[in-house]
Amino acid sequence: MPAKEKKSGTDNRTPIIVAVIGLAGVLVTALLTNWDKLTKTAPSATSTSSATKPDHSASSNSPPVGQGLKATANEVSYTVRSGHRDSYSDTEYRLVLDVVMSCGDNGENFTADVFRLEADGVKYAPIIPLSNRWIDTHSDWAEKVTFVYPKASQDVKLQVGRAGSSRVAAISLPSSVLAKWD
Repeated sequence: MPAKEKKSGTDNRTPIIVAVIGLAGVLVTALLTNWDKLTKTAPSATSTSSATKPDHSASSNSPPVGQGLKATANEVSYTVRSGHRDSYSDTEYRLVLDVVMSCGDNGENFTADVFRLEADGVKYAPIIPLSNRWIDTHSDWAEKVTFVYPKASQDVKLQVGRAGSSRVAAISLPSSVLAKWD
């Protein structure tokens, strides 16, 4: 009889072993999925890379001072530093915006679903993939965001903030500024 008791004791351990193996698999998957976030190093205080630090110097395509090409959505500030517009087709413009994302207490990914160009009420997604870079809290990142929209558009805005969220904001792009970017 003692042999049977020992065997039933072994059978009771099988579900526990399976559960532990399953848990280990979930933990390893989570670790591998977020590896890039776990291995990031904080930028040094002496780092001044123009790719990660906003350049506040004026450029030939920058908007006039005080133009107000800024908006904040969910504690993340967005600034259009400059732009360039050219003809994409007979009926469309290509607009390339140099945008700085400055995170406050919330980090954010620099992804296409954070940017939409709204032209006369119709929203357009960026046509060139973005870096999908995670921007840490209290950090900045600058990147070019490219859109195509109809030449006949009268009211153009850059909508910023996570798509589908109620925390979005718009940066008006007046025709006077767009014309300077031609």
